[in-house]
Amino acid sequence: TGRGTAVAVSQLALAKAQAMMAEADGVDSSGLSGPVESSKPPAFEGFKTGRGTAVPVSQQALAKAQAMMAEADGVDSSGPTVSVESSKPPAFEGFKTGRGTAVAVSQLALAKAQAMMAEADGVDSSGPTVSVESSKPPAFEGFKTGRGTAVPVSQQALAKAQAMMAEADGVNSGGLSGPVESSKPPAFEGFKTGRGTAVPVSQQALAKAQAMMAEADGVNSGGLSGPVE
Repeated sequence: TGRGTAVAVSQLALAKAQAMMAEADGVDSSGLSGPVESSKPPAFEGFKTGRGTAVPVSQQALAKAQAMMAEADGVDSSGPTVSVESSKPPAFEGFKTGRGTAVAVSQLALAKAQAMMAEADGVDSSGPTVSVESSKPPAFEGFKTGRGTAVPVSQQALAKAQAMMAEADGVNSGGLSGPVESSKPPAFEGFKTGRGTAVPVSQQALAKAQAMMAEADGVNSGGLSGPVE
């Protein structure tokens, strides 16, 4: 040390250092009475922590790793006595949650999914014994709620909707047993509330409104029984 105290160095450490220097310089090590270890790396004794504690690894995990390495290198795996599993993916055992609980899927849902995949790939579906529904959309059975409850629609409402669609498409509506109303707007029956209650309007107010409209259009108002201001 800086005070002149000798630093103890073991013979093993000296031998290792001299062996490393000799290997680098191509010179045979000599002069030490202790045995000089070989510069070859020691045999693999398994994984260890930083403190030297051995990390347990199962034989199955080692076999899988060796099989993967052998497949990558084109070399037959050997060494472990346990059986080496094939690298092929396992057969599909159904959907599972993250905890491994099986997710129940009905045969009908599986058949529908297989039919869709077969239609996309141009391959005939096979496997499920249940019947596969056609990919054509089902016939319209009326409006339904999210729970499947039918929503009642009157014939009059259907007739109005069909008349509007026919007018837009230029096609005469037909096929409904109920009467189809004309697409012309009905005659003005006065103002009404949202519930259909008539809103009373005085003749004087109507006359004033008609006079204003006539003045704007340049047309003389007339036809009202009340006086026009």
